[in-house]
Amino acid sequence: MPGHEPKKTKVDVYGLTVGAAPDSAPDVTPEPALDAQVGQAPAELPARYLDAGLLGVGGMGVVRRVRDTVLNRDVAMKRMNAALAQSPADRTRFVHEAQVLAQLQHPNILSIYDFGSLADGAPYFTMTEIEGETLRDVLRRVHGASDESGWHELADGWNLHRLVDALDDVARAIAYAHGRGVLHRDIKADNVMVGRMGEVLVVDWGLADRFVASSTTPPGSSPERRRSSSPSSAAPPAAAPRAVELTAGGPRPTGVLYGTPRYLAPELARLAGDTPNEVTEVYALGVILYEILVGPVTIEADSIAGLLKKVAAEGLPAVPRRALTDDGERGEQRCRFVSARGAPLPDDLVAICERATALEPADRYPTALAFAEALGAWLDGSQKRDRALALFAHAQAMTADVARLEQLSRQQRSQGVAGLKALPPGPVTDEKRALWALEDSAHALALEAAVLRRKQVQGFRAALAHKPDLDSAHLVLAQHYRVQHQVAEEQRDTLRARECALSLQEHLAALTSESAESRELWAYLDGRANLTLYCEQAEAQATIARFSVTDRRLTLGEPAALPALPLSELPLDVGSYVIQLTAPGFHPATYPVLNRRNDHHDGRDPDGRITPVKLLPLGSLGEHECYVPAGWCLLGGDPGTPNSLPRQRVWLEGFVIHRFPVTHAEYIVFLNDLVDAGDTEAALRHVPREQSAGDGQLGVMVYRFDGRFELPDEDEAFGRHPVTRVEWGAARAYADWLAARTSKPWRLPMEFEWEKAARGVDGRSYPWGEHHDPAWSCIKDSHDGEVRMYPVDAFPLDESVYGVRGTAGNTRDWCLDRFRDEGPPVVGHRLVMPSAEDLADRGFKSTRGGSYGNSASRARSADRDWWFPERSYVGRGFRLVWSVG
Repeated sequence: MPGHEPKKTKVDVYGLTVGAAPDSAPDVTPEPALDAQVGQAPAELPARYLDAGLLGVGGMGVVRRVRDTVLNRDVAMKRMNAALAQSPADRTRFVHEAQVLAQLQHPNILSIYDFGSLADGAPYFTMTEIEGETLRDVLRRVHGASDESGWHELADGWNLHRLVDALDDVARAIAYAHGRGVLHRDIKADNVMVGRMGEVLVVDWGLADRFVASSTTPPGSSPERRRSSSPSSAAPPAAAPRAVELTAGGPRPTGVLYGTPRYLAPELARLAGDTPNEVTEVYALGVILYEILVGPVTIEADSIAGLLKKVAAEGLPAVPRRALTDDGERGEQRCRFVSARGAPLPDDLVAICERATALEPADRYPTALAFAEALGAWLDGSQKRDRALALFAHAQAMTADVARLEQLSRQQRSQGVAGLKALPPGPVTDEKRALWALEDSAHALALEAAVLRRKQVQGFRAALAHKPDLDSAHLVLAQHYRVQHQVAEEQRDTLRARECALSLQEHLAALTSESAESRELWAYLDGRANLTLYCEQAEAQATIARFSVTDRRLTLGEPAALPALPLSELPLDVGSYVIQLTAPGFHPATYPVLNRRNDHHDGRDPDGRITPVKLLPLGSLGEHECYVPAGWCLLGGDPGTPNSLPRQRVWLEGFVIHRFPVTHAEYIVFLNDLVDAGDTEAALRHVPREQSAGDGQLGVMVYRFDGRFELPDEDEAFGRHPVTRVEWGAARAYADWLAARTSKPWRLPMEFEWEKAARGVDGRSYPWGEHHDPAWSCIKDSHDGEVRMYPVDAFPLDESVYGVRGTAGNTRDWCLDRFRDEGPPVVGHRLVMPSAEDLADRGFKSTRGGSYGNSASRARSADRDWWFPERSYVGRGFRLVWSVG
């Protein structure tokens, strides 16, 4: 319509290739379109190739994955559209791309392997298949994670620094091509691929053409990145490279414009006869840098002609600025460059970008190599130090706030827990609500501290993005990962521990100087510790074997003889070990050792006294009695069961424990002995009975009784089953009876004694390690048919390091101590034996161990349970211990 002004809209020109020009625009050649069949697999491939699927579609044809059966590898095959292949110009263009790629041998340029024609006459070539993403995809992700607080590193390591590093590789690849007399002519972030291993490749050379290189490239200069400036590492001047030769056709026709609009240099967009050259490609590289810094380029235009006119007159939009007040005494205003999302930009990089994208060619870098050298100077130069130190100081200042928040959180949580525990049971009151609010506040403070610490870590990483050799930031991050590694190891999170160890090693390796702190961190990472070992018997000898995982179980390696005892600070790698001690006239002793990272296992008790390992004289141990020497052990701390106590390191005195639970055959002897002694009433009180309904009620007897007790006629193996359905008092009565018969002070085990006997000293989840298989202990998933108990020796793999059997299945064991939510009493890291008041208390008593009807989570050695002491239960039996003085 006459006088009608076309509506201006915001045109996002990502990926837009210049198409047919509107009325007033000079000739602009579009990319050819594909026909409907181009995405389908070719009807016939050369004999050596097998089709393996579509990889992508382009203007000239398709790219498919094919299997090269000769070299037995997958490659990418780019085939020209059959219809376009009829055009001599388009066919020449396709051949040009193949010849250019074949002659440009550079680590950042795609390699070509083969060239030929398909059955339909369409040409093809094969090349390296790239598994990864485009640089545009990466920079979008990096920008998506950035904000006004700064540039945040992605989980896969990408950040601003790494994006610039990738562009440096691109620029050097383009400089190499220029040296061979080739222009790419479509440089853009979409034509840069980033592989899964971090490789950077310039792709899509379909518009590439020859040109006469300028004389601005310094003689002997190389587009390869120089990793060292030392004289000994400088390469000799290279001979002049041979120009790429093209066998078909000549240069592009004049009056035709190729490329992507927002990457076109202004002189090309003016359509004044200028031809592409090195400096126009520097402009395109500068546009990529602009996108890295700012984000997507958006230009307002109502047509391609209008878009070209804007690019010709204005170039790129200005880099955004943000006004900030200087903290100095003069109160001056200063401007900081920011991305589209408000992330601060390094001034030096902005200056490089502005020069590369200057409107006039003479104001730009003369060559791609000069542009790359400028990026390299920013990446590797010392001018980043001040900014890195500022970022570091800002992050370091958060330390006091993090510590304050964490301490306040702990205080409030402790007050809330203690207050709620002191309240009597009852309805919700204002006092209870106030204590709940205190707990909620503690949680909120802990969360705030965690967020602030994360921001602090991000701040240190940001400092390293500016100056990768900033030792102070590397040391702080190394300490951070050390703490995280310690937590992961304590939680047995192997994957997280490995990740933290690698991060710790990475930051230590990046240090440019050595210090006492770095040496200590290296020592921590190395993990070696010292072993000091004393034995009461001077003539004792010792061997040591280390645990490793075989078939998901911890198994001991070959034992090695230790030097003569006593041992003093013997270097020993981190790990879990078993020391076997022998001496003439004494039973062998199994002494497990957890050699913790940078620890000194010295055998000192909580009072600091060296406690030699005690060996027991021959004859003092029965056939099925297991000795657990005195020492430290890790208890609780198992996230795999909700009933676990928090992890703690406790000293337990030595004790001897039954290898198996007490069996029916053993228990019936006790009952009949009571009958023989005239105490039939006690025998009837202690006989196993079906579960009672409540205190004071007796269930049906499990044994037959006709003046004497007899086992039921269930099966021959019943006598070897663990005795169950006995009350806590009956188990104690059996212990007193056995003590009188054997002159050993038998008793029920303390809850922590039972746990140490089951899991050893290293805090493992099960007696055999971290993994559970139903074949290894008697739980509900172990049965083909009826879920039931088995003889105590039926599952030989349910065995602890001390030889104790059946702790992860079959039946739970009564313990001596009263059940406490907070766990058994520990004073000064020593287990406290129960008082007379505890023993007389008729409240819940602790029980431990897996049961034939339990799941694997209840078979974990840190799992806890309780039961009424005056009630029997089918899943509860007992085993006994005696203390070693």
